[in-house]
Amino acid sequence: GSGTRLVHLDLKGAPPRAAYLAEVLPLLRAMGATGLLLEYEDAFPYAAPLEALRAPHAYRSYWAAPRHWGWRSCRWCRASGTWR
Repeated sequence: GSGTRLVHLDLKGAPPRAAYLAEVLPLLRAMGATGLLLEYEDAFPYAAPLEALRAPHAYRSYWAAPRHWGWRSCRWCRASGTWR
């Protein structure tokens, strides 16, 4: 089919290295993935006017929208603790 197929990428805790992503993202694309569900939690790359909320280990802004890969992105950033 031609639907949206997102890959969940967990960027908190022990995130994957850039070299690994450079290898695996083309493979996922070849298998039909069309985008990423990016889970940040406290590593979200906030920008002004919320930049004061950014953690020191936050990802750079280019992670917030991986358009250079031609992927759609859905950002998952919980607003209040862990929901179960």
